[in-house]
Amino acid sequence: MQVKAGTADTQPSLSTHGVRPFTWHLRCYSFLSLFAVPVFLPWITSYFVADDWSVIARNAHVSWQDVPQWFVTVRFGWYRPLFELFVALCWKLFGLNPVGYHLMSILLYTLLSATVGILGELLTDDWRVGGLSTVLFAVLGCHAEPVLWFSATNELMAGLFTACGITSYVLFRRTGMRFWLLASGIGYLLGITSKETAAFLPFMLLAYDVLLFYAVTNKRLSWRSLSPLIPFVLLGMIFVLFRLSGGSPYSVTVTIPRLIMNFMYYMAIEVFALPSNYAYVASLPLWRVSPWLPTIPVTLATSIMAMIGWLLIRSQDWRGDGGYTRALSFAVVLTIAALASVILIVSERTAFVSSIGVVLALSILFVCGWNAVREYGKWAKQVVTIAIILYIGTNASVLVYRGSRWGKAGETSRTVLMELNSQIVELPANAEVWLVNLPDHLEYAYTFRNTFPSASELLNYDHNIQVVLDTELTMLSPQHREDYISQLRDHPSATVFWYENGMLVPKW
Repeated sequence: MQVKAGTADTQPSLSTHGVRPFTWHLRCYSFLSLFAVPVFLPWITSYFVADDWSVIARNAHVSWQDVPQWFVTVRFGWYRPLFELFVALCWKLFGLNPVGYHLMSILLYTLLSATVGILGELLTDDWRVGGLSTVLFAVLGCHAEPVLWFSATNELMAGLFTACGITSYVLFRRTGMRFWLLASGIGYLLGITSKETAAFLPFMLLAYDVLLFYAVTNKRLSWRSLSPLIPFVLLGMIFVLFRLSGGSPYSVTVTIPRLIMNFMYYMAIEVFALPSNYAYVASLPLWRVSPWLPTIPVTLATSIMAMIGWLLIRSQDWRGDGGYTRALSFAVVLTIAALASVILIVSERTAFVSSIGVVLALSILFVCGWNAVREYGKWAKQVVTIAIILYIGTNASVLVYRGSRWGKAGETSRTVLMELNSQIVELPANAEVWLVNLPDHLEYAYTFRNTFPSASELLNYDHNIQVVLDTELTMLSPQHREDYISQLRDHPSATVFWYENGMLVPKW
């Protein structure tokens, strides 16, 4: 594949010398990925929230002899044995110290950011696309949940191994080294054992062959030439059949309007920097209280996208360079393929793997936009550069904002559990304790959803703790809510605490 003019002559080639240049680039892009660290460091001490407790509790006392069985069975409704093993190891290392868990998440995230940059350069032979992909991925606004919520670490693992699998396959095609094909296969195995959504990787390898490798090299595409994909396809088919036989804990209705709305949700938070907590129908009160918070980033992102689009439409030169357009097509296919398995679900974390494709596509478009204004002079390049910096800054701001919400959720969890610990110490063992109106989430940063009884187990509570979340109360009519509270009040053996303004207040 021809190297673009933008590639520095002194830079080691990723495509022709195998492992050593790859490690050199990995170090360079890892340095760029450190842009994410200052964003997440303020929340590194954030306490466990929501499903963190159940995920840790079920792996806190595992029998290591049983671990091999995890890889051939569906457990807890999911098939994620490598993630569960990762959690068990974290428990052994860190116990209930959240800092260690968050450090592991940040490490996985920076490695993935670097890998996305390497993949971007490989697809375009342009180090500018690679560098921009790493920085943009590191600060993308919708990445707070998968990084700061430990329960979503499976997204980081699936994303990392999927990106490594694709990158290794690209290197195999460009170098002919079987080492990279083996590395791609290992990446696929690690990906599907981290989270099921990594199962689409063989499709992306085929997409690379069709859209890029054989199109650029002018080699004849045949069944024989695609033979390296056979193990991937067979493994993928076996895995899909195995996974379908295990069932799913989700039960959702498939409708065209739902698919369209969910796709719009993902594009809004991934491309147009809409904070995810403003992208739900139930978030209308948030819009009324602080409408400028989402309006400013969306307006900036939309304006920048429109400007880049106008430049590319005005200049047809970039289309003549098939390398960029083919790489852009690959990135779009990656985005759609990654969304296919999660399109019926709406959450910030499930956008994570598809955001790899989004970032690659945006980086290619930005570089093409910068190339397109060469004829206008230096001032035009400066305008495009400022626009790119603004887009990165907009996403970083949204990421900081969403990070603060998750930090607040962790702080609330720690405060309530410390108060509970101090207030129930005088109660007899096995006493019935009701915690009412605990927040399910704070602006869609989860707090006490699925916290108990796992938290009781890990914190060694001897009491029978029952929880009524605020979302459960709001689902009741005013009359039913009053009747429910009256029943609790009349319960002779129950001690009731009401959550209000961040505090647990003893009631009856």
